[in-house]
Amino acid sequence: MRAAELDHMAECILQSRKPHTPGEEGLQDQMLMEAIYESAKTGAPVKLKASDTLDAFRGTPLSDEE
Repeated sequence: MRAAELDHMAECILQSRKPHTPGEEGLQDQMLMEAIYESAKTGAPVKLKASDTLDAFRGTPLSDEE
């Protein structure tokens, strides 16, 4: 994690703001990695559950101040 990301996360905690990359995005990344490893192990495609919305894990948009 870069210093700017750490600074951003600290500011979000101190100011009770939602980070640009919420935990749900990390969870999505983890699910994708597990599916990739499972596919490599079995040699078969792995289906993931479809999202209810477009960009369901997209972080908070940047404000004009940032």
